[in-house]
Amino acid sequence: MGSNASVQFLSIVIPTYNESRSIQETLTTLMPFIQAGHEVIVVDGGSEDETVSLCKLYTDKIFVEKKSRSSQMNFGAKQASNEILVFLHADTVLPSNAASLIANALSGSSKQWGHFKVKLKGEKFILRIIEFFMNKRSCITGIVTGDQTIFIEKKLFELANGYK
Repeated sequence: MGSNASVQFLSIVIPTYNESRSIQETLTTLMPFIQAGHEVIVVDGGSEDETVSLCKLYTDKIFVEKKSRSSQMNFGAKQASNEILVFLHADTVLPSNAASLIANALSGSSKQWGHFKVKLKGEKFILRIIEFFMNKRSCITGIVTGDQTIFIEKKLFELANGYK
């Protein structure tokens, strides 16, 4: 993997449902990404709280789709105008250098997707153990979850027919 990979614009897709307690922190940390030209797409599943109105403070790409995480992410991917999709949970924060990390992970190899390691909030030692085993499982099995922020080239996502 080269460290000089050119950064492509990202389409960050966030499925939401009643996320008013956590969505502002996530979207606040994404403001530098929006300012740099990346897009943030929120696909809400019909929230009954202030999620949608809070999201409107940060992005104008907000859609409502039936409540189903896979349907919401598939819908968001169809709205994406960039070639790299990033599926982010509403309570997850991307590292500030995520765009260059993703570019480096996808450059110089045939790999067309990847994920981040889990880093849980909190100081309890048990959280470090949980992180370790979640990340180790992914390395051994190649199975990742949405908690790990999955990124993928849009053409591969479409070829796979999205999420089931």
